[in-house]
Formats: sequence, structure tokens, C-alpha cells
Amino acid sequence: MSGPAFARAEPPREPFIAVRGEAAVSLPADYATLVIELRGEGDDRISALRQLEETRSRVIDGVSRLQGARAGVTSRQADVQPAYDPQCNDGRYGGRRATGACAPTGYIATMTVWADISPAERIGAAASLASELGASSASFRTGRLADHRAAYAAALQAAYADARRQAEAMAQASGMQLGEIIRLQDADVQLEDPEDQPQAAAIMVTGSRITRPTVELQAAVPPVAVEATVTAVFAIRPR
Repeated sequence: MSGPAFARAEPPREPFIAVRGEAAVSLPADYATLVIELRGEGDDRISALRQLEETRSRVIDGVSRLQGARAGVTSRQADVQPAYDPQCNDGRYGGRRATGACAPTGYIATMTVWADISPAERIGAAASLASELGASSASFRTGRLADHRAAYAAALQAAYADARRQAEAMAQASGMQLGEIIRLQDADVQLEDPEDQPQAAAIMVTGSRITRPTVELQAAVPPVAVEATVTAVFAIRPR
């Protein structure tokens, strides 16, 4: 017959408070990305590609030499497609033939180019110049930071300060005293998409080769917000 079973005594756990701290730090944008759409047309593929390359060279050369700015340029995508007579676009010719009534009437070559413009406040001038030099469209994205580490470190410190303020208020409300921190965990941070980071070295040209658009658009680029969230656990003790 077995003896009596005894429950093993667990040492009492020290009371604690767990809180979630949040903070956002806003900094001026270092650069903004200009999305440039280029287009070339021709009776055959070679002609369309040649026109596209001429336009690309003219636009990128001009944007890269924009007065008071640096431009890091990357090509994102390119495409060549046949063009058809409008009457052949009614859905009846899904598998179009290379000959006959709905044979291609020409070709259209397109390319998307991204230019990271710094300082960010020159993005309007860059868009103006790209359009003036023959881009089919030029639009700009929100501003970006060249280095997120300093901004994130500041946001993380502010999030910890927010967590500690909450913990102190809760401890005081319960008649306890806040003790040392037991655990601190980075819960979340919003950073840029790696796809949006510069992928080419910046180009800076000075002297007589500098260009400027005939009409400069003035664009106000909003500051960049970096958000950090932490989970903090603090010990609490009687006063």
C-alpha cells in the first residue's frame, strides 16, 4: 500500500505588471521616389524599342542632372506588346493571328523606372523635368529615410518610456511600488518595404551639365513616421 501523496510546495511568485508601450517618431524624409513611365512606339519591335531607349536616355539623363538634387535610378520592368486595330479589340479575336485582318499594326514598348530623389523636396522638380523630357507619366511616392536605425532606436526608447509610465500608474493605483524590469520585448515595428529601398548608387553632377525644368512643381513631402511597440514586464512590491 502506497503512502500518502503530498503536493510539492511551489515558492510564491513575485507579483508583476505587464504593459504594452507604443510610440512613433516622425522625421523629415531624406528622399522620395519618382515613378517614371516611359513609352516607345513603332511599326516593328526594333523601332518601338529604339524610340523607348531614346526617351529613356533623355529622361534619365535629365533627371540625373537635376539642379540641387541627387538621383539613384533603377529600372523596374520593361515590356513589348503588339498593337492592333481598334475593331479587333471586341473580344472576338482572343487568339490573334500574325497575319490577316487583325494582324498587329505596330508595337508598343514600355518601361517603368524608379528614381530616388534627394533631398526629398526636389521631387516636384524631378517630376516636372521627367514629363517635360518625354515621360508618359511621372508620379512620386511618399518620402523615405536613408537609415532607419537611428529613428527606430528613438522610437524604441519612447515606447519603453510609455510602458514604464503605464506600469508606474498601475502600481500606484494598486498601492504597490514599481520594481525592476523583468522582461522587455520588441513587439512590433513598422519599417520600409525592402522593395522600396534604393537599389542604385546616387548620382551627383555639378557645373554646366546641371538641368532644371521650365516649370517646377512644388511638392511638400510629409515626414516619415517610424512606429515601435514593446511589451514590458515589471516587478511590483509593497510600499
